[in-house]
Amino acid sequence: MKKVLAIILILALVFALGACSSTPNPASATEGESDGKGTSVVDDNPFNLDYESAEVQEMSSERLPQATLKEFYDYFVGLGAAGRENLTYADMVEHIGCEASEFSFTSGYRIYVWRAEENDFAQMNASIPGNNGVWKNPFMSAYNLGTT
Repeated sequence: MKKVLAIILILALVFALGACSSTPNPASATEGESDGKGTSVVDDNPFNLDYESAEVQEMSSERLPQATLKEFYDYFVGLGAAGRENLTYADMVEHIGCEASEFSFTSGYRIYVWRAEENDFAQMNASIPGNNGVWKNPFMSAYNLGTT
C-alpha cells in the first residue's frame, strides 16, 4: 500500500511540475505580445517561411506605391543608428502597412524585400541581423525609388 501511495504522489509531483514549466504557451499569448526581448511570443509564420533557407521565398503579393516605399526609406534613414537599433520587421510592417514581397536568409541575416506596384525593379530591402534569436536593427537599401 505504501508503494502505491508513493507512486501516486510521485506522478502527481511530475504532472504538477510539468504544468508549471516556464515555456510560454502559444495558445495563451496574443498576437504581438512581447517576451521583453524585442521578439514576439507568437511566431505563427503565416507564410510558412524556412527561416534558414537562402532561396528566395514569396511572401505577400500586395505591392505598395513607389512613393510609399520611398517615404519609409527616408523615414528610416532619418532615424539614425540609435533610433533604429530596436526596430523589428513587425515595426516596419506596422509603419508601411504591408508585409514584404519576398524573404531569404543569408550569413545570419533575414532579408525582406518590398517591391513597388509600378515596377518590380523598384524595391526596398531590409537585412535584419539575428542575435540569440532576436531579430532587430535592420540595414536598409533601396533601388529605383528615386532616393539620393
